[in-house]
Amino acid sequence: MQIKNTNTRSGIFYGWWIVLAGFVIMGVDVGIVSNCASQFFKPIAADLGYSRAAVSMTQSIFSMCYMLMSFLAGKIFSRKDLNRLLRIDLFVVCGAYYAYSYCNTLPAFYAVAFVVGVSAALLGVLAFSVIIPNWFIEQRGKAIGLSFMGSGVGGMIFNYLAGQWILQYGWRTTYRMLAVCLFVIMAPFVLFVLKTRPSDMGLEPLGSHRAEMLAHNGQPEEEEGMPFRQAIRSRSFWTIWLATTSMGICTYCGMQTISPHLTDIGYDPMFAATMVSLAMGSLAVGKLTLGILYDRIGAKWATLLAALSATCGVTGLLLGRWRPALLLVLAGTCLGSAFGSVAIPIITEGVFGRREYAAIYGTLTGFTSAVGILNPTVANTVFDKTGSYDMCYFFAIALSLLAAFIFTSFFSRLEKKRKF
Repeated sequence: MQIKNTNTRSGIFYGWWIVLAGFVIMGVDVGIVSNCASQFFKPIAADLGYSRAAVSMTQSIFSMCYMLMSFLAGKIFSRKDLNRLLRIDLFVVCGAYYAYSYCNTLPAFYAVAFVVGVSAALLGVLAFSVIIPNWFIEQRGKAIGLSFMGSGVGGMIFNYLAGQWILQYGWRTTYRMLAVCLFVIMAPFVLFVLKTRPSDMGLEPLGSHRAEMLAHNGQPEEEEGMPFRQAIRSRSFWTIWLATTSMGICTYCGMQTISPHLTDIGYDPMFAATMVSLAMGSLAVGKLTLGILYDRIGAKWATLLAALSATCGVTGLLLGRWRPALLLVLAGTCLGSAFGSVAIPIITEGVFGRREYAAIYGTLTGFTSAVGILNPTVANTVFDKTGSYDMCYFFAIALSLLAAFIFTSFFSRLEKKRKF
């Protein structure tokens, strides 16, 4: 098969169609399944008589499934039949999400959450964190940012719709309506557009010729890098894990508690739903912006900006009774909440290379998710005990500042060694 560097039929490199597919698929897969989850905690708890912490365990199970799939990323995303696997997964995730509407007991919710978690992880951030770098050597940060921007746009749209639909039709009908949206929007892109590797279409990644020229000039080739076994034993791996975990806990507190926190402190449910939608819009802009920042100003300063943004967001929630402080929440979700999906793939590849990127990235994300499993349960247990999320917010601010310090020191050390 002859390998070409552009799609000569349309004049547009096909990788940009993959970016569009990622935008749309994550707009509903992440935007509905993950970003709308907190909208259902209070109505389900009130309707079925469970505590908020018990209902939010579904999100912990979702995180556990994401962790499981992350550890398997190296094997899953090296499969030759990956395109077929993703098509099958489309029907699984939509059917499982629809099944939420029939649940009446906690075990039923937890069982469905497991299936939703496994299937949604396969089509969401984890998948495109591997697929997008397959297609781009040049403009990778921009491509990742554009693709992952979809989850913020989808979250903005569907959080607003979910808030209205729950009030008008109830949480069961809302699950069904969102499940239909999942299938109708994702199906054309998963079935007809998505290709996981350039070689599937006889193409090379964007910028591959430049990478070859650099290799001839004595610079390392794109596929070189640290072996998996060496990477997970390195100090760099665990430093990145500690910092990304700290950021993850902070951004969870800043994103997933907006709706319940605002209604708890006196705002009406529609205002809270609107704020979540605005936060998702800010997140969408932030993902594109952060990707471009990584391309233009480098990992050290882009990461520092993301950590400080996350700090602002949680501070805004603490001061949320003063309405102007809610602008800080939007600022925090812009770059801060964008960090997990946009920055981690870029940092992982920059430090460890492409050689066994999928396995290293998946393992790093898996260990990070292992701590994230506890986030929803701990946050809502704190609420059940104290009547507010304030203690979680103070802890989150401390962790975001810790992450800023760790990353700044880490990248300064790599810059001195000229390794990043």
